Amino acid sequence: MELAGAVKFRIASETNGSPYELGLLRQASFLLGAEYERVQAERYRQAVLDVHRELLSCPVEEAYRLLLIKAIELTPDAESGSFLVRVDGQFRYAASAGYAEEELRDVRFDVATVRDEWYGRGAAAWNAGLPRVVRDGVVTEQGRGYFRGERWAPGVLPSLTGITANIGAPVLYAGQVYGFLNIDSSSDVDAFAEDSLEVVRAFAARAALLHGANLREQIHLAARTDLLTGLPNRRAFTWTLEREVSRARRHAEPLSLIVADIRRFKSVNDQLGHPAGDEALTLVARVVRATVRTEDTVFRWGGDEFALLLPRTDAAAAVLVRERLRAALRAAPFTLGPPELNMDIATLAGGQGSGEQVHEADAAMYREKRGA
Repeated sequence: MELAGAVKFRIASETNGSPYELGLLRQASFLLGAEYERVQAERYRQAVLDVHRELLSCPVEEAYRLLLIKAIELTPDAESGSFLVRVDGQFRYAASAGYAEEELRDVRFDVATVRDEWYGRGAAAWNAGLPRVVRDGVVTEQGRGYFRGERWAPGVLPSLTGITANIGAPVLYAGQVYGFLNIDSSSDVDAFAEDSLEVVRAFAARAALLHGANLREQIHLAARTDLLTGLPNRRAFTWTLEREVSRARRHAEPLSLIVADIRRFKSVNDQLGHPAGDEALTLVARVVRATVRTEDTVFRWGGDEFALLLPRTDAAAAVLVRERLRAALRAAPFTLGPPELNMDIATLAGGQGSGEQVHEADAAMYREKRGA
């Protein structure tokens, strides 16, 4: 029986039933209401978990917007909202829904303004990440003052004037407030009961996990990236090689490796200095990356050495890639003339072999090239 039907049945029975029957009906109504709330809470919990899995599979900029949209969908009475992220000591809009993006672009808020004026529950509640609800006129009263670019605006953003109720939730990470989640209603001044607050708490926790995952990914990416050229480094090569060899063997596909270094690179550094050497390295990285396919991966190993992993590429096709690279580099402008590469190829044919064989082939090519 639906909850509404049960309530109607209870009211009708209370009119005609005995005190004993009324007591039973009241108890049944209480149990039914509790079960309804449990089912709703479980539904929201599962929906939030599903959203979290989806969030971790997309770029962080998209993830913030997805998180906000799902929070609005699942929060009872919600119609719009925004998500602020703390950057360089100020809050900026990372996502919004239901508002003109142009209005919110370049808008910034001091941390103290968001905490003491807009949030308004005090430092203890702020640091505990407790959500709060404000309504109608309080929204515009507490929402005064923001920066647009470098200019201070003492008034209220036009978006705030239509809000009748707002849930504001500080988002904590590592004990600090790094974000602020706003969920809004524009049609009901009495919007947002405890069930709405529970959903917002859950999404604030997801936002914190998302931020942590993003920070970890940034750290891992930095550890696998060459700072000068922006290419993956040798550590990334080792991980990618294992993955590509495994895939090549699984699908019985060829995999080729091109190893390269810049000819006369030492003379560039000696004659023009290290800035010219850096220019040569970044030029080679840019030209090579622009010449190969999107599924190919270019690495800087260190010094003047580069490596290219070419999935589904046999030895003959790898030779063609090498010739395209030489032609592209001949057309590239550089102070001492077009840079040239020494390039050698190793191939696992039909997925046969292992990553170790590629490493051995690489070492053999370097010994031969340097006359070792």
